[in-house]
Amino acid sequence: MTYYALLDITKIINIMFTQSIFKKMFLMLMLFGFGIGFSQKTTPDYTYKMTGQVKWMMLTESGTMIASTGDALVGIKPNSATINFKLEAIRNIPKENVSAIANTPYLLVTSKGAIKKVWVVDVIAGKVVFSSKAENWKNGVYSKFFIYPDKLVVNGMHKEKGLGQYRVGVGLYSLIDSKLVQIFERKSNNAMSGRPDILGDKIIIPGLKTIQVTASHRVKKFGKPR
Repeated sequence: MTYYALLDITKIINIMFTQSIFKKMFLMLMLFGFGIGFSQKTTPDYTYKMTGQVKWMMLTESGTMIASTGDALVGIKPNSATINFKLEAIRNIPKENVSAIANTPYLLVTSKGAIKKVWVVDVIAGKVVFSSKAENWKNGVYSKFFIYPDKLVVNGMHKEKGLGQYRVGVGLYSLIDSKLVQIFERKSNNAMSGRPDILGDKIIIPGLKTIQVTASHRVKKFGKPR
């Protein structure tokens, strides 16, 4: 073996030895950094005490965190140190029965079981803006549709004030003030069968047999869709 060959082998050994030292130093620095991270005590910014077991949680578009427990539906707003609302009338709701209405602050909630109650919750205001039970819809409602951001149309059996019996009808609600605008009576053999709509001062209700177009000054007060 020549002198130059021995010299090349020596250089290669020196380079490998140097790289090994750098690798060991890098590994020690990494371990040191992890040690500092683990040694620091981390505490949560906020802690919320629930009165029941949390079944599920979901984050809405507005940033409000919704949690369902055995005794209520709970809402927590971003960067809030306390629970913002607790709706005890809405309890033990499966997550699949809750849907957020896109581009609105509303949640559509349906109870489980044969008799399905329906609620619409404003997660920003922290209140129920529609309840099928409170509005005297028998056994909940058969179908429900959001028309534009703040209008709700429901279909089912409704008992109006002063009347002792339920009648088939379609109800138009304003979610801004949680008020019934008008009930449109239907025959039982011509129930609403599709998505309704509002055109100017008229409401269009598709039925099993006919399409009903009803003009009403109370519908017109809604104005143009936002």
